Amino acid sequence: MHLILLTIAGAVGVPGVVCWFLLLIDAFQNQIWKGAAGLWFGPYLLYYGIFEFKAEDKWFVVIMAFAGTSLAVFLVFADFFRRFSIL
Repeated sequence: MHLILLTIAGAVGVPGVVCWFLLLIDAFQNQIWKGAAGLWFGPYLLYYGIFEFKAEDKWFVVIMAFAGTSLAVFLVFADFFRRFSIL
């Protein structure tokens, strides 16, 4: 079960991180301060992706960046707490 959860977390986490990098690259290409703000303050990058990111597949990138990384973090923590639970 441990290996399955981590495999699923990696399968959705890696594309999620790639989408975050796509947003970050576009923010740096737009203006340096927007890229720096997105790099140091993650919620701004989400704002940038929703309101300022211009691409044909905008919503796929934004949803995959947020949902993919969120699901990966949830699965890793769920596996950790399942394995080391004191309950």
